[in-house]
Amino acid sequence: MPNRERPEIVYKYRRFDDPDHLRILSDGEIYFLAPSRLNDPMDCRNPFRFWNASIEKNREFLLLSYADLPEFNINTQEQVYADIEYRLSTKPLTREAQIAEEIYAVQSRAEAWGLFCASCDIENVKRGFDIDVMWDRYSDNGSGFCAGIRVAQLFASADGDPDGFFSGFINYGELPILTPYLSDGSVRIISDQDVLDMVLNKTLPWADENEWRWIRRNNIENSGAGSIILQPTAIECIYLGRNVSDENYELSKELLRRRQNRPLLFKLGDELERIDY
Repeated sequence: MPNRERPEIVYKYRRFDDPDHLRILSDGEIYFLAPSRLNDPMDCRNPFRFWNASIEKNREFLLLSYADLPEFNINTQEQVYADIEYRLSTKPLTREAQIAEEIYAVQSRAEAWGLFCASCDIENVKRGFDIDVMWDRYSDNGSGFCAGIRVAQLFASADGDPDGFFSGFINYGELPILTPYLSDGSVRIISDQDVLDMVLNKTLPWADENEWRWIRRNNIENSGAGSIILQPTAIECIYLGRNVSDENYELSKELLRRRQNRPLLFKLGDELERIDY
């Protein structure tokens, strides 16, 4: 587990055209996504090293293993999972298939964990979409909003199960290599730390996000998205993007008025404007 301290506040970018996103305004509801539903297709797909092969041979094996499947598409995790299942169901359990089965087992275990992903960088939030890629990437080109959430209140909202949650800052760089087999060929028991190595590491191109994750160990729903209702004081502030429409500007105020504890509301522009509602 990372040793860095928890941030005080994290920032979650949302859109107005998604009803689930709006529930953070009206009800303080947040969602935990399965790794396969994240926007980066390689997220939580750490490379594997097998006991009797070099890293290069492992990569060669993975490519050759799926080369005979015309529907294989490396760009999506869902397709990768489907291809592994297809291979195991139609081919004899050779040594290679056993390895593929172990990879699938590890990825499936990570898939049962739900991830709440947020940024730690308030300066990025205030700069706005024309400078900060986060508004463009996650908030509809600055037409959405960003919620500032108190991290201490996240854990206080954990439904009486604080031990069922992990958290950590994302480490950016080389992805840790997972080794499902020991040097004698026996299967190694995959630990929680192995799964954390998958969900708390990303490659350098994503470092601009300055990401922190709250991780739910056993995501309840089978749809790939579990949720919880935050404590009323968990949401400290809401930032509306530079390009928010007049309709959504009024909608955000209407939804926030329903809350028992009203967070601060700001609008991004040439200057940061505080909105009374």
